[in-house]
Amino acid sequence: MSLEMIVQKPPFPYEEYQTRLREAFPCGHVMRTFCASRDTRQRWLIREQCLGCGKLFRRQLPFSVLGDAAPESLPDCDFATAQRYDSTYYPAALFFRDRFAAARVKAWWSQYCTYLESDEWRERSRATIAAARGICTYCRQRPAVQAHHICYARVGCEHPDDLRAICLHCHRQEHPQMNPEAT
Repeated sequence: MSLEMIVQKPPFPYEEYQTRLREAFPCGHVMRTFCASRDTRQRWLIREQCLGCGKLFRRQLPFSVLGDAAPESLPDCDFATAQRYDSTYYPAALFFRDRFAAARVKAWWSQYCTYLESDEWRERSRATIAAARGICTYCRQRPAVQAHHICYARVGCEHPDDLRAICLHCHRQEHPQMNPEAT
């Protein structure tokens, strides 16, 4: 058999993702101030808030950052401004994440489809069907005409246990999202 073809999603482009977020939200949070609030049990919480955009940093700070000052002397945390920041930042972060994730999936599917056209895959598929004596391993009634990946972790260098001989009917059942008749 030929050299094994490795099919895998490209890594998530974290640096590019961070760059896009910095372009959309250029604040940088360099102008921070301490602020105070009380929790549900009326205990003081000391946090930082960006004066530029309003981001409220989630990490609770120790009282030692105040020196000799009392928590009462700090400004109140501006939750309304923090909420406005959160309501724009997090949807944008999810949008960029989903966009990069979709590109990764598209790249993977492109590699996978190329692999399914290869001689290497045809040989693996034939061997899987032959090992099942040409019968679908799911329904055990119809002739197996394809090999089905039950695990996509090693596509391109599959173990024999990663594949099952399958008939078209059962393969459609295994992948209803790809079945045009199901929609």
